[in-house]
Amino acid sequence: IPSVGTGTWTYTGTGTAIINNFNSPTTATTVSQNGVYTFTWTENNTNGCIDSDAVVITFTQMPTANAGTDINICQLDTNLAAIPSVGSGTWTVASGSGILNIDFPDSSNTTVSTLTQGVYNLTWTEDNGNGCIDSDNMILTLTNQPDANAGVRDSVCSLTFQLNATASYGTGTWSQLSGPGFSSFTNQNFSGSSVTTTQYGDYNFIWAEDNGNGCTDADTVFITFNYIPTSSFTVDPINCFGDDATVNYIG
Repeated sequence: IPSVGTGTWTYTGTGTAIINNFNSPTTATTVSQNGVYTFTWTENNTNGCIDSDAVVITFTQMPTANAGTDINICQLDTNLAAIPSVGSGTWTVASGSGILNIDFPDSSNTTVSTLTQGVYNLTWTEDNGNGCIDSDNMILTLTNQPDANAGVRDSVCSLTFQLNATASYGTGTWSQLSGPGFSSFTNQNFSGSSVTTTQYGDYNFIWAEDNGNGCTDADTVFITFNYIPTSSFTVDPINCFGDDATVNYIG
């Protein structure tokens, strides 16, 4: 607050300071680094009439928190990728489908894992001291990756076969990949569905699993549908002893 005479700013501190106008009592200043600076305002009204007063200002850089981009991945663990600025950073879970384990909460690039697939909202908070705090959020979507298993190669003497896939995650669906005829399934989404074909021969069937969020897998099984042979014999009637008879075989 100026009184009389000419005032001048001087300073001491941990770095250098740029004072826009050394003789203005309300000038702006910019410092080169964090720390404590003492600014002295000295007024000189000539004839040796001088007085001064000092003000201590602590400069702390404001963090700019960046939690990184959202992650959508087909597994239950991944690495986070916050971009640190200044100060110390900490990861916390704002919300989620289950318990999310954070290996090193104070590391911007820590690994996280869970037993429960779903969506997790994470917060990266940076604190540079003196109340200079900033935070940012990211969305983490973790989904189990299906591991489709359509079963083993087999054959049957019929036009109907009971499939035997091993279900893992998500929704499974049967479909025909190849074969001489058409197929119908009793339950297309059941791993142990029965399938009936219109013709005998070799068929490939696909068991495809979809767990959402682009997490899919598929496997193929080869099944042979064999024709069941039938045989029959017919004998012409014999009228008298010693007569010849004709035997007919169909098969």
